[in-house]
Amino acid sequence: MNLTADRLEWRRAERRIIARGNVRLEHKDAVLLADEAEVDEAAQTFEARGRVVLIGPEGRLEGERLLYDYASGRATIWDGRGLVLPATTFTASEIVREDRTTYRLTGVTFTTCAICQSPPYDWEARVGSATLYTESHVVGTHGSFWVNRLPVLYTPWFAFPVGPRRTGLLIPQVGYSSTEGAIVKPQFFWAISESQDATVWATYRSERGTAPGLEYRYVLDPQSRGSLKAEYLRDRVTDDDRYVLQANHRQVFTERLDGSLDLDLRSDKNFPREFATEASERTQLFTDSRASLTYALPLHLAAFSGSFTEQLREATPEDDERLFRSDLALTSFAQPLFGAPVLFAQESSGSYLDRRDDVTVGRFDLHPRLGLPLPLGRGLTWSTWLGGRLTGYTSDPRAGEGGEESRELFDLGSDLTWNLGQTYRVDALRVAAVRHLVVPRVGYRFIPQTDQTGLPQVDAVDFVAPQHHLLFGLENRFLVKLREPDGSTRVVEVFTVTAEQGVALRPRRRTFADRYLASLQPTDPIRTVANVVPLGGTPGFSEADERRWSNFVLRVAITPPGIVDGGGSVALDPENAEIKEASGQASLRLTEWLRLSAGYTFDRGDPAPLRTPLEGYVGTLTATFGPAWEVGYGLRYDAKREVFLENRVDVTYRTCCWQAKISYFHREGLGVDATATGRTKDDDFQFAVDLLGFKRGGP
Repeated sequence: MNLTADRLEWRRAERRIIARGNVRLEHKDAVLLADEAEVDEAAQTFEARGRVVLIGPEGRLEGERLLYDYASGRATIWDGRGLVLPATTFTASEIVREDRTTYRLTGVTFTTCAICQSPPYDWEARVGSATLYTESHVVGTHGSFWVNRLPVLYTPWFAFPVGPRRTGLLIPQVGYSSTEGAIVKPQFFWAISESQDATVWATYRSERGTAPGLEYRYVLDPQSRGSLKAEYLRDRVTDDDRYVLQANHRQVFTERLDGSLDLDLRSDKNFPREFATEASERTQLFTDSRASLTYALPLHLAAFSGSFTEQLREATPEDDERLFRSDLALTSFAQPLFGAPVLFAQESSGSYLDRRDDVTVGRFDLHPRLGLPLPLGRGLTWSTWLGGRLTGYTSDPRAGEGGEESRELFDLGSDLTWNLGQTYRVDALRVAAVRHLVVPRVGYRFIPQTDQTGLPQVDAVDFVAPQHHLLFGLENRFLVKLREPDGSTRVVEVFTVTAEQGVALRPRRRTFADRYLASLQPTDPIRTVANVVPLGGTPGFSEADERRWSNFVLRVAITPPGIVDGGGSVALDPENAEIKEASGQASLRLTEWLRLSAGYTFDRGDPAPLRTPLEGYVGTLTATFGPAWEVGYGLRYDAKREVFLENRVDVTYRTCCWQAKISYFHREGLGVDATATGRTKDDDFQFAVDLLGFKRGGP
């Protein structure tokens, strides 16, 4: 023990030390400060008075008087104040420190606002008596919750966590929905260890039932982590048992070998999508459960995977609903062939495909390529490649056919690219220089016509479209070098515009797989087709006219830092002078307190009838009022159906120690809810409070 003070008095007979003025006592890992103190060496006690401060690894205690038994570590403070890291403060008429992690409190008040506010605090909890465990939680009796000096809640017993990642009850989420009724979601957080934790909840919906759930997270070591999430509902409306089970795991075995597991199993297509509030969850198109192993070398990659995919769209054809597959893929990236200027690359795979009751086959696909890039000087480069492709299939026992199917073809391509650039020195504002890059290019693609109507159609490998096309492109890029306040510089791209156009040299009426036609995008510069007619007697295939001129595609990206972030594309049919597809999005700060984000999508739906026309708008407008208030409005509008799919309003009040958020949703044209409730509209209210000092995170 080390004791210092302005004045020290040693009473040898009584074995007492009297200290006055700037008293400082250091003992083990604790430090005590006071105006005056008395040490009783016989009783091994220390009594301090006047501005007493006790500092230890678990936090800080202050008070007017302290009695400390330094042999046992037990201390009592009267009229005390304390801090438990990182942000929980408390006051009490009496604080008894039993040991390093346990405190017994009488007449106590808790808050997380004292670190950033002066009284009166935005919120505080008042308790008759409590026991504080600094590494986990606090329990007490006769507790009340106060907001701005007004009592809002009383409980005869309570427990809540303190500090980050502490075990305890979370603040319940509450709300109301016209399709779900009253909603209450109490939650419990369990900090199992430093490397794992879990959240358990039970969502009560008065019209639908109670859905218990669990999310477990873990980190076994820096190379191994994952999570498991499950939820179950006995739905009163559908009278069904509904569930979802999701899991993921990432494992790094060596610097070259890693693995992953993703699991997403659901009882039906609509659970839990119809209860989701975020548009990304409600519009999810499919689930994908997958396990994979990947071995990577600098120029080669081997991957083995197994997956199960299920479509969630109600209009999905029955044969396409589910697909199970396993794949072994070998990829070699472009590399010199035996030291020659010729480059070699290849993509090969072996797959087992099982699509519901429609297709069960094995498939191998070999696709080696040779390329020759020739620099011609002054930024000109001429690149040519030649590839061969062999695809083979085992027989499908469900079709009752013998033998095997195979496909052999080759592909040829050539590109002439010219890289031009000019740098302009600028001395204005923060701009030091502007670089303008122009890249024109001309290309040629050739793949011969081959009959593929006898091949099973599962994915993009099964149909390779014939090509005999010229491609034209022009890219413009503007880069700016900016001076930073610290004298450094950085380069940012502020504007990019590209234009592309394709020409079919011998357009004709051809046979295509329906799956390929449905995947064609209006912004694809290779091919545009028209007059699609199903091929009689051959399901899954259609005939279509190949247009000479593909759509003219223009893409723009505008990204000046701190001003606007946006871009878009448009596909124009030059033969009929009509827009086939257009899309765009932009985010900008209108003022210091107003932000706008908007997006637009239009698709004419060509080639009909395999693609669906669509037109829609999305947008959000967010305004901040002072340091605490934020109001946001969001919409999703289906212009084809003339329906507001969603209108959303969020009001958030935020301080340094807590926040509250009220959200309102109005939805129409609900496909997922219609199957369960018969309703096509929904009104949803949600209310959430977060005491920021108790915020938890995963391991």
